[in-house]
Amino acid sequence: MSIEEFKEALITPLKKSIEQHKSAALIQFRSRDDLTKQWDRAEGLEMALNHIDNVYNSLSANLPTVEIIPPQN
Repeated sequence: MSIEEFKEALITPLKKSIEQHKSAALIQFRSRDDLTKQWDRAEGLEMALNHIDNVYNSLSANLPTVEIIPPQN
């Protein structure tokens, strides 16, 4: 698994979870505290998503570009 595939395997579910948490209908909450908890979860997931992006970007910037030459027959 490449770093890009690993990043996508983490980011795609996080983005779906954030979308689900932020698009919840108000009727499903019993109180304002429930709504606040849901929003806080989405904010925490966004922080995790930003962290993953930052780590990936720093790794990508520091990795040397290596050209792989196939063997000659």
